[in-house]
Amino acid sequence: MDLDSTVEVHERSNLLSPQSDPATPSPGLLGVTPTGVAIWRTFETRRSSAEWYLDRYYEHLNALALNEPIANLDAALAAAAPGTHQSQHLNGLKVCVDRVIRDVFMMEEILAYVQEVRSELDAPKQLAIPGVAAVGSLTTIGASAWFLPAKIATWVALSSVGVAVSTVMVGWTLWPRDLNKHYQGIQTRIQSFRCAVERCDVVEINKQQIVLEPKTFAHLKSDLMYHWPKGGENDS
Repeated sequence: MDLDSTVEVHERSNLLSPQSDPATPSPGLLGVTPTGVAIWRTFETRRSSAEWYLDRYYEHLNALALNEPIANLDAALAAAAPGTHQSQHLNGLKVCVDRVIRDVFMMEEILAYVQEVRSELDAPKQLAIPGVAAVGSLTTIGASAWFLPAKIATWVALSSVGVAVSTVMVGWTLWPRDLNKHYQGIQTRIQSFRCAVERCDVVEINKQQIVLEPKTFAHLKSDLMYHWPKGGENDS
């Protein structure tokens, strides 16, 4: 089977895969938050598809055996004689570049959506942490002033204030800023990779393709699979 036929088979299998079910709600559909499982399946389908097309990209590139990088893929394709070995693989290269860009762009969109929803969902928790800490401190101080001797009550009061301040600081630090900062870092790397693919910059693609590896998205998978709120459809 030639490379073009392999691409066609992959496209058909991708469309028929349960993970890429067209019925899977897209982010923002009807204003309903999709389940984390649905979002992760969509994201993983795009990631694996981009990875697959990148492998085919290298196959076409190796088949061309070029001595120098392609500065302009469209121009090279237009200059190639139709039906030749060079034309066939340049066409395949063009298809793979377009598919990788499509899939990676969708990964960027999903990451942006996750960051937006995560910020909205966790904002009330951020605001609640200082309030809970303050109420707890005041309760402790009031109780100690009523039941304990003055020196001990003062020590308990100061300790309670310290615990409250620490709780507020930890809460504001961890929820959800670090997670979204992590997602932003990944999104920046994905954007750089997409730009390298658009330029057909093989050197940069080689450097940055690690961003497509599954381990890059371990935190995202955990967040979506186990910590995401219930959405409008079944997880199964």
